[in-house]
Amino acid sequence: MGFIAAVPRRVVLLDNGEEGPVVNNTALFHYPGVNTHALWNYDLGKDWNLELGSSFLASHRDNSIHESAFLYGADATLIHTDPKGGFNNQLFQTEAIYGDIDTSAYTTQHSKGAYALFQQQLNRDWYVGVRGDWTEDALNSHRETWGVSPYLTWYYFEFLRFRFEYQYKAGDVPTENNFFCQVTWIFGAHPPHPYWAMR
Repeated sequence: MGFIAAVPRRVVLLDNGEEGPVVNNTALFHYPGVNTHALWNYDLGKDWNLELGSSFLASHRDNSIHESAFLYGADATLIHTDPKGGFNNQLFQTEAIYGDIDTSAYTTQHSKGAYALFQQQLNRDWYVGVRGDWTEDALNSHRETWGVSPYLTWYYFEFLRFRFEYQYKAGDVPTENNFFCQVTWIFGAHPPHPYWAMR
């Protein structure tokens, strides 16, 4: 069992298209944001591991102190490893985020979103999975978007990964069918790959 607190995460600046950004890029130079992530990890059994986490982001939406953005998140990761020591491993992840976003100096918008994914390792280098996403518009909680995304991942070796993903997106937005091809590679010094990659 372990506990890690106040681990900084990469700040993702959210953009909401024509409505304007949720977090103002230029505001961060004058009023920096704060982003933390706390983790708790526990072995439920010989082949099962559970990780729970919580996140917090505080920043400003404009170049003054009048509009703020606060995001609160909770996440869980459950891993089942092959009891025979092979590559028949499963991963389940989910995260929910709630936001208090000032849309003016006097109005605050409350919205939420979540995702969940399941991933099955097929052998040493191949993974298949599916992810579901749902979110309210960060600036208008009466609008929502959801999507379903099956994907296939292939590790050529530790430093080179290919992912192929199809996404169906719908809700209060035009329906879309998207296909993504992602190539991730690493040069030089690097952090270890995620513990749940199980290679």
